Amino acid sequence: MDFKNKIDYHIHSEYSFDVYGVDKQVRIFDICETALKKGLTQIAITDHYDINTVEQGFIMGLDFESRRRDIIRAKKAYEGKLKVLCGIELGQPHQVPEKAKQILKENKFDYVIASYHNNVDVPDFYILDYPNIDRQLLVQYYEDYLCQTIDHIKWGIGRISTLGHLGYPIRYYIRNGLGGILNPYDPKYMKITKEIFNLLIKNDIALEVNTSGWRQGMNNSMAFDGMVQYYIDMGGKLLTVGSDSHTLDNVGDDIDKQYGILYKMGVKNITAFESGKPYFVDIV
Repeated sequence: MDFKNKIDYHIHSEYSFDVYGVDKQVRIFDICETALKKGLTQIAITDHYDINTVEQGFIMGLDFESRRRDIIRAKKAYEGKLKVLCGIELGQPHQVPEKAKQILKENKFDYVIASYHNNVDVPDFYILDYPNIDRQLLVQYYEDYLCQTIDHIKWGIGRISTLGHLGYPIRYYIRNGLGGILNPYDPKYMKITKEIFNLLIKNDIALEVNTSGWRQGMNNSMAFDGMVQYYIDMGGKLLTVGSDSHTLDNVGDDIDKQYGILYKMGVKNITAFESGKPYFVDIV
């Protein structure tokens, strides 16, 4: 099926700490050109700002002024051809709440992804020492992740647009050959997941369907397809889709595929944003 209104609302540019110095070609104008070539109609530049690790000095922050200048130029240059949002992927805001509020106040973002990469006092799931870590501890970390996601969302009420890549730890468990240590659909996890979805639905916060899992060995999206279906069955309607690209090649990756999966679930529109407010766009 030929889908319309192809939107990628999770794109990292050269301003993200994990792109800077690795691939300087991921400039905002290059992203826009790539998006057009791939048939996208809207994109959001959502560079990382993991507040806790920035404050601790572990990673670099963001050059907000230069980045905003580049995005404004892109908005003007591509007006009528490609809608470009000034977004942010805000990591762990509830862990440093006052600083997070300051960042949002000082920067008028069009779109805010709230993502959760590490539990309190635990490194990012991306860099855990998987060969040497106790498997039961990883199981506990996943349950802690879900419980702390609830606090994450509660902080974000009235502040965030969407919950990013729910199920993030599983990406790295699978990557390190540990995907079988737990079942995310176990009733004890689904009870917490239901609470997460209730919070999203009641507070008009979208659920992100992150397509990076398809290209990163998960053979699924984040949130998982089954979780997305559960969210829909609960009455959830606000769904955003993003590639989580960190290279030009990955801009728009698997958006068509994900639209097809969502369509089979009965989804005929996805959520877009204008000045921080959600609205629906048809995909068929």
